[in-house]
Amino acid sequence: MPWLGKTERPFGNEPRRLKTHASIIRGCELLTEIFKTSLGPRGGLKLVLQGFPLREKVTSDGKTILTSLGTLHPGAWLLRNMAYSQINVGDGVVTTMIFAGELLKHAKRLIDRQIDASIIVHGYSEALRRTLEVLDEISIPVDWRDAEVMRKVAITAAGTKSGGLPVKKLAELGATAVSQIVQFRDGKPFVDIGDICVFKWIGKPSDETRLVTGMVFDQGLRHPAMPKRLHKVKIALLRCGLEPRKVW
Repeated sequence: MPWLGKTERPFGNEPRRLKTHASIIRGCELLTEIFKTSLGPRGGLKLVLQGFPLREKVTSDGKTILTSLGTLHPGAWLLRNMAYSQINVGDGVVTTMIFAGELLKHAKRLIDRQIDASIIVHGYSEALRRTLEVLDEISIPVDWRDAEVMRKVAITAAGTKSGGLPVKKLAELGATAVSQIVQFRDGKPFVDIGDICVFKWIGKPSDETRLVTGMVFDQGLRHPAMPKRLHKVKIALLRCGLEPRKVW
């Protein structure tokens, strides 16, 4: 839904700027409709086509869908930027988009009843404060060192992102990988997700996916006579290339 008209009348021939509220909310609703069918473990997949470079993806991941969209409508653009902050958290893009769209839909009904926008924002702020209080009351503290609890949490998160793998296996790999990179900063556990590298090997089936504790080198053997497995070795980390040069 593109932006039409000029700045003083941003949506064509509408006589009043008050109507921009409804048009902006409508743009957000159109964007959230794309994500509704991808919510939950039974959500549908989307075929994402990108022109340059030419790539095709079949996914239900909100981050992949969001980053492949180009929005021109100002309302959809604001909602898209809001969802980018959720991407930095790590998950929940689809849920955030749908939830924000529903809040805007109900806000539009209140605006139609001549309720000022500042009052609606204040009501949502109070609802947020009360929601956080209820979450603190009903939340159950867990120990991140408990492998069984972490596995259950991972199963819940991996329910919509199996990618061809069984959910339990994917959750087991994720929970184990996270438990091995936990660091303590100021007495609190800290996880840098960048310490986990996902290596894709073209031509291999997904059921051969495994967790490697250490380093993986995407290099073949220089010579068929080279050993494939060594124990108790020393590794030299060099900042220069080791290439044979002709000296004659």
